Amino acid sequence: EFGFFCGLLGELDEELEQSEFLEKVSNSLGMDVLKYYFPAGKKIKTVACSSGSGAFMLQDAVAAKADVLVTGDVKHSSWYEAEANMIGLVDAGHFNTENVVIPELVRQIQSEFKGVSCKEATHNVAIYNFWSKRNCDL
Repeated sequence: EFGFFCGLLGELDEELEQSEFLEKVSNSLGMDVLKYYFPAGKKIKTVACSSGSGAFMLQDAVAAKADVLVTGDVKHSSWYEAEANMIGLVDAGHFNTENVVIPELVRQIQSEFKGVSCKEATHNVAIYNFWSKRNCDL
């Protein structure tokens, strides 16, 4: 109803502090670093998600009264759009937000198309790294 043609909207069982929410996202996606914005004091209960590069769905998330949109590849102006609309925004990376849906996609394709052979790639890894002044191991 809100135009979520390539995203999900859900409610957490309980309202979370920002740090608790980020910890769960980090653990779920196997990431040590997340880029994020939250309005001061914002608690997280309603979550919008779009894998890949889904910041274009920010206004849909606002209309759905989401507390945060989790996606990847967030462009510069989207951070200001999030601030203006008082909605949290988490950039968890293009690869990491897409890679987690692959097993379910394979399952659905094999279920719907009985004669089609579908295999998940075994070498799916992001080819980039993150550098931090706090963790210099080059």
